[in-house]
Amino acid sequence: MNRSAAGSTALSRCYANGYPFNRRAIESKVMRLIDSSVVELRTESDVVRVIKQFTDEVDAPQIGIGDDAALVSVGDAWLVLTLDTMVEGAHFLVDETTTWRDVGWKLAAANISDLAAMGAEPLYALVGLNATRHASATDIAALYSGIQDALTKFGGFVVGGDTVVSDKVSVSMTMVGTGVNPATVCRVDAAKAGDAVAVSGTVGDSRGGLEVISTEASVSDPFTRHLIDRHLRPTPRIDLCSEMIAAGIRCATDVSDGLTKDLEKVCKASALGASVDVDLVPVSPELSQAYPDRALEFALSGGEDFELLVIGDRAKIMSMSQSLDAKCGTQLTIIGEMMSQPRGVCDATDNPTAVQLCGTDLGRAIPAMKLAGWDHWSARPDRHGE
Repeated sequence: MNRSAAGSTALSRCYANGYPFNRRAIESKVMRLIDSSVVELRTESDVVRVIKQFTDEVDAPQIGIGDDAALVSVGDAWLVLTLDTMVEGAHFLVDETTTWRDVGWKLAAANISDLAAMGAEPLYALVGLNATRHASATDIAALYSGIQDALTKFGGFVVGGDTVVSDKVSVSMTMVGTGVNPATVCRVDAAKAGDAVAVSGTVGDSRGGLEVISTEASVSDPFTRHLIDRHLRPTPRIDLCSEMIAAGIRCATDVSDGLTKDLEKVCKASALGASVDVDLVPVSPELSQAYPDRALEFALSGGEDFELLVIGDRAKIMSMSQSLDAKCGTQLTIIGEMMSQPRGVCDATDNPTAVQLCGTDLGRAIPAMKLAGWDHWSARPDRHGE
């Protein structure tokens, strides 16, 4: 197929009659992309840049690609939209320690966490299931039971979806949230120099749980059992939503890819740097006991804790912390602040990061920065050995 034909084929997939695209602008972008042959996809950010070329022409939402979720208006209402996908072999392996019910819970928790990062409450969900021909009714029932368990606890209802047969199992959820508007929503590009950086709960437990599962360590003692539970059954911080809005917090994100990596996203979106005191990063006693030499590494670079990074005026965050502690016992710890001049250490690709670490335990913290958190695209097989 020549480039012109390839461009026409790509165009036919990019828009149809009635879509709010500027046809000439889209055509130009598609042809440029094909003519240039190609963009090397090294990180998720590279993928987002490619996709964003085609969303710029859509009637702009209030918040679009690049945040934890999108904020759109429908008539007089404001809705928050998010989607997460889990693939067998990449996100989970059903075995002695992980059940289909766990997979369902975690999928719902990941979506609810994205909404919580925006300050929104979960409302409705659509579930897409790619199952193999070997799937049983018991497996599917367990998966949806796990989804229902999480929605019953944190809010939301499954109202539809789709199922197909595939060679590999994957499951995705699209969730709709409500309760915020452009004036109250939390976003990643709203940080200001001098803002305090705080994190809820403790971080690193999920990574510790993954380590236990992947190394087949003992799961009988309460320390490792706690870590496995935190990995398989994370708690999205929906309890922070109303408190963030009431406190006037306007910048937040969830810890899904790793504390430093997710804070880096805030830095880039807000054109700032950040300083983190590693001695203040909250680590659970269970993680410290199970992995004393790697607890800080897991806390800084481990993902899927689904805690919230909350960024804002120090006095507001301290007031919010006191309120949360009194109402539900949720811990909110200030670990650093936003800076106008980023001066971070180098990440796994030797690029300077916007996150600067300080504190007495830097010897254990720097390796965590080298790990740089989780990124599916940089972890692809064709990246190994680079």
